[in-house]
Amino acid sequence: MSIAIENKAENAQPTEERDLGPLAWINDEVRRSLESTVKALLRYSRDVEAAKVSDLEAIDTTGIRVAKQYLHQVKGALQMVGVDQAAELVGLMEVAAQRSVVAGLRMV
Repeated sequence: MSIAIENKAENAQPTEERDLGPLAWINDEVRRSLESTVKALLRYSRDVEAAKVSDLEAIDTTGIRVAKQYLHQVKGALQMVGVDQAAELVGLMEVAAQRSVVAGLRMV
């Protein structure tokens, strides 16, 4: 088994140096968008906690919808600069937010 690992290491291509310039351009915007996402989700979470069982129909899903929009923006920005794995992770977060919106609408 160690022979196979050694052969893979010998045949491995040198890793490419990634140009971090484009990522630096979007860094502040991504950070602000993610901070806004957290704030929107916290606001939604407080609304859900404050609602009584009979009040579930009154829960406003705007917060989670806004969070989903911010996540969509972050995903697009990360895709534009070629950070595909991070973009995929944010995309999964966006899907989770969308499912929460749909689940909230079903409660109504």
